[in-house]
Amino acid sequence: MTGASAVGDVTESPGRHAPDGIVITRWNLALSLFISLAVLAGFYSLIWQRMNAFHATQLTLVDRVSRVEVHMTFVQNDLAVLREETAVVREEMAVLREEMQAGFTEVRNLIRAGRTDGATGAD
Repeated sequence: MTGASAVGDVTESPGRHAPDGIVITRWNLALSLFISLAVLAGFYSLIWQRMNAFHATQLTLVDRVSRVEVHMTFVQNDLAVLREETAVVREEMAVLREEMQAGFTEVRNLIRAGRTDGATGAD
């Protein structure tokens, strides 16, 4: 077996023979590694893009939550003021009810006194 040796001869092939007869050359290996790195870089780029979008969404949500917290603080303060004002109004209404009841009692007494004066004066 000289220069034109048999097809399966390892000495004349520039690459390595796998057990199934496939020849792996440096070019094939370099191309496979390059494609693998390109795929990994593409995945990394997609993941980086998604992470940036996720981070932007997080910042937007944090901003909205902080604004809602500020609004909630104002609403809680307004609610406390309204509760105080409601308590004052209830107290004033209780005083007015008492005054109205006293007024009605006075009117009833005047009506009764008028009836009794009319009854005694008619005799």
